[in-house]
Amino acid sequence: ITKGCGPFVVPDSGESLAEEVLRRLGYDDEAAPEFTEFALSFFAQNKNKSKLRKADLLPIAGDTVSDVKGKLREAFLSHKVSDGEWLIPPAGDAVLKMLRKQGFDGSELEAMKAYAAAKQLPSRKTRIGYISMIQAHSKS
Repeated sequence: ITKGCGPFVVPDSGESLAEEVLRRLGYDDEAAPEFTEFALSFFAQNKNKSKLRKADLLPIAGDTVSDVKGKLREAFLSHKVSDGEWLIPPAGDAVLKMLRKQGFDGSELEAMKAYAAAKQLPSRKTRIGYISMIQAHSKS
């Protein structure tokens, strides 16, 4: 599995495989893990979403966390879904630059929280969650 962070192999560990792969790709950059936000950020990457959509493995309304982990596990283990290349999370530099340009000051996280509040976007628990949400919002 690789795309931007170098190749790595993760043994099949059942349901925890999804969390381990997302962590290794860089989606879990927080002290307190928040699988739902990391998974949403992973799905927000167009190339990741496209591969999962083609394999009918995108989460749907009503899926539980366990369902989502199962779909990701299937995708990560399948040669039919992917060639092993998945995109890493966005760095956030472009988001921070945009926020500064719009006058949102303070730490990176403070600026992202202020932007989300000003645009009436939902609160997030993680830096990755804010970056993905703000990127998606700024493109819409």
